[in-house]
Amino acid sequence: MLISSTLQSVFGYDRRKEQDKQADIAQQHQLELRKAKEEFQDELEAQKVADMRAKMAVARKYRAEERFEQTVLQHKTEELRTYFMKCLPIKQKVISQLLDAAKSYKALGYNSDCPLNVVLLHTKQAALDYNDICNELDKTQMQLGNLVYRRWCDKDVAHNSAILNLHAIMSNIPTLVISPFFQGGSIHFTASMWEAQSEAMPMIRPLFSIPCPTEYLAPQQKFTVEGKKAIQDHITLISTIVSGCARDSYMLMTQGRTPTLPNYLKNNPNVLKSLVNEDNKELCSFMLNEYKTMNDLLEKSDCPSHLLTKEEIKQLAIEAGKASKELQCLTHKSLEA
Repeated sequence: MLISSTLQSVFGYDRRKEQDKQADIAQQHQLELRKAKEEFQDELEAQKVADMRAKMAVARKYRAEERFEQTVLQHKTEELRTYFMKCLPIKQKVISQLLDAAKSYKALGYNSDCPLNVVLLHTKQAALDYNDICNELDKTQMQLGNLVYRRWCDKDVAHNSAILNLHAIMSNIPTLVISPFFQGGSIHFTASMWEAQSEAMPMIRPLFSIPCPTEYLAPQQKFTVEGKKAIQDHITLISTIVSGCARDSYMLMTQGRTPTLPNYLKNNPNVLKSLVNEDNKELCSFMLNEYKTMNDLLEKSDCPSHLLTKEEIKQLAIEAGKASKELQCLTHKSLEA
């Protein structure tokens, strides 16, 4: 028993010693693991901080580039706006009126209550009084009906690009633009008309030219006092006839309204007399040809239309033919007189 107890004590001591040793090893291992974990955690946190700093640096870079691009875009936008306002053939304050007009036309459904807007561009290099011209035109708009002469132009920008610039902001408003251009001792007239359902790009149509007598001309392509008054009267007459033709064509084709230019000429013999004058033979020929073309188009049996029936087209052809014959009779009688 004594020997057995002694052996147990010896072996127990050895086991405890071995266990203590293993415990020390395990503890040391745990310490090493904890240290490694802490080192790894520190490295991970350091990497996160480094990544965050790199991310912030990239973000700052892109924000700086974005701000730079915004600044460049802002300057370019301002330059474009300045250039646009310089090239725009109408007054800046009119732009808000255009939006109101577009809303009004849309609310009315583009019916016969919507008049045709007429804009007379100012001819470059010719110092004319457009207020006097527009005052005379205002007297005719009530007699012609369904058109409004807009005093929106205030710059000498009568050329094709001005018409395109005007169309860019007025494409959804029925508009006729008359553009007289003074060059080489003559005034060359072009015109363009569009409505809300027309093609994306307006057709710019050369009309005719009127020579200016040498006694009307002053140095540097200016006009004498007498010449200025005569040219203004001429432009007034041309604008009246061209807008009357456009009004009749537009209102007849889109609304079925009766042409009014023949009655206007009947009621204004002085205008008719000026129209058949030798100096205005191109204008008179233009007017007669416009109504003849309109009549011929409507009389064609294959005239395409998805909006009008054949009977409606036939009725329009009758109205156009009546107006064409009436104008021919008026001009012929006036020439004979």
